[in-house]
Amino acid sequence: MTPVDPADIKAAVDAVLARAALPVTPEDYVRLLSLYPALQAQAAALRVPELRDLEPAVIYPARSTG
Repeated sequence: MTPVDPADIKAAVDAVLARAALPVTPEDYVRLLSLYPALQAQAAALRVPELRDLEPAVIYPARSTG
């Protein structure tokens, strides 16, 4: 779920930056805060809920390597 509350967005961005140990300028920080909801929505769109609980063998088709 995408955080819509500015405090939630700030907490999420802070957590990502802390986990990655990335220093950012104040200008970049403001930009990340504004971009975060759109990026979170794009990431969520990549996930297919129906496949979440399936085994990798079911999700990824077997292919011959030779």
